[in-house]
Amino acid sequence: MLAVGMAGGKGTRLRPLTGEKPKPMVPVANRPLLEHILRLLHGQGWDEIVLTLCYRAETIEAYFGDGGGMGVRLRYLVEDKPLGTAGSVRMARDLFTETVLVGSGDALSDFDFRAALAFHRERGAAVTIVLTRVALPLEYGIVVTEPDGRIGRFLEKPGWGEVFSDTVNTGFYLIEPEVFDFVPAGEPFEFSRDLFPRLLARGVKLYGYVAEGYWADIGTIEQYRRAHEEILGGKVRLPRRGQERLPGVWVGPGTEVHPEAILEAPALVGAFCRIERGAKVGPYTVLGDHTLVAEGAAVSRSVVWRHVYLGPRSELEGAIVGDHALIRNDVTVEEGTVIGDGVTVGPYSRVRTQARIFPGRQIAGGSVVRGSVVAGNGMLKGLFGNHGVTGLANLELTPENAVRLGAAFASAFLAKGQRVALASDGFPVTRLLKRALAAGILGSGVGVNELGPLTAPATRYAVGVLGLAGGVYLGLSDREPGRAVIQFFNARGIPLARQEERLVEQAYFGEDFRRVEAAEAGEIFYVPG
Repeated sequence: MLAVGMAGGKGTRLRPLTGEKPKPMVPVANRPLLEHILRLLHGQGWDEIVLTLCYRAETIEAYFGDGGGMGVRLRYLVEDKPLGTAGSVRMARDLFTETVLVGSGDALSDFDFRAALAFHRERGAAVTIVLTRVALPLEYGIVVTEPDGRIGRFLEKPGWGEVFSDTVNTGFYLIEPEVFDFVPAGEPFEFSRDLFPRLLARGVKLYGYVAEGYWADIGTIEQYRRAHEEILGGKVRLPRRGQERLPGVWVGPGTEVHPEAILEAPALVGAFCRIERGAKVGPYTVLGDHTLVAEGAAVSRSVVWRHVYLGPRSELEGAIVGDHALIRNDVTVEEGTVIGDGVTVGPYSRVRTQARIFPGRQIAGGSVVRGSVVAGNGMLKGLFGNHGVTGLANLELTPENAVRLGAAFASAFLAKGQRVALASDGFPVTRLLKRALAAGILGSGVGVNELGPLTAPATRYAVGVLGLAGGVYLGLSDREPGRAVIQFFNARGIPLARQEERLVEQAYFGEDFRRVEAAEAGEIFYVPG
């Protein structure tokens, strides 16, 4: 059977969560929202699905591929310009040979669409709109049906004085192929506003089927938050990921939970997470894959996405945190806050109620954040501090950042064919970063004298003795556990002057890296001891 999923939405009302991803890819219970619908349809017999895309289409295509991982065959149709709901589905008209199920890719549901299909066929309907009952219908399109289910009237988003029914349009439809002949090709056209009133006026058989089960339009931050509470509370029939380690606490594979950590139900913890000693994961919390909750940190009633770091003694209460966010030590994040992808919140900061921090922003330590943080380019004011470049090893100072830093140092400060000294302490994570930094230097045509495990003073001395153009030393801080320090030296073994640091920063932030031909790439010369 064939279904069409409309997945072109931007999710404007979900910002800053949708700053870096389209609305259908926003994670719900650690899976993209669209994936829940695709898995539901596959489980009910729809094995061929067409997705109509517009905003950030490549993100969706890259994630789902041909659909084989979920047992379905996926096809993609990309709108050159927004065509509306009916206009986008009209692009797939040539594929329709039987009743097609059309649905929204940004709604969460556990409806039985097979029952709706049986109703559709029994009535001989041209269109069956899947309906549900809601307590507050003001934000939805109201549909009034006759006792046999035939639709008599529509009203889009009524005021209280116009509410005459609690059955609303869910955005899922069963449609016969010939209905799409009423939809003009290549023009913006909507199902509820344009197509259905036209069909009703012509006497075409339109029916409404009131479905049993859960349905939610994930259109706002509040609806997104509420959906997670209802999932964890058992109101939605969704397959759980991981194993139930404690009653109501589901934990993914590879996750480490310290014996002195606290997990309270209901909660969902993703794969390969780490919850350290004294940390607390409170009720109604979702943690995404590869998230670290550090010693003494606490998170409750929050939705935390993937690769998030919650630092020691920090607290999250009723918050949403995007991918790759870094919440440093002793930070308080209050109720209703939304923190976008890639945000860093410095230590001893307080993010007040209902604040919104947009993707990539950097919040300085000791800040108090109110309202929205939108402006800015998402970069630190400077890479260099009083003791070189510092950051949490493998979290802030990642291998990716180290490659760029090595390339920036070599491009801004060194000439092709020169050599620099490179050394680190004996910790595995600094050796890892050292190798990444060396790759960036070599790619810019500069050679590396690898000195092995050493101290910073000995590295500085080696620069002069070996007649090198500069040096780099990596070590872990003795003041803050897990914090790496990278020190750069000139040809005399002296730390770079401020004007020299600015040249490196300009190259790093502007990605102004020198690239040499293959034959000119730098070499590593091992000079241990």
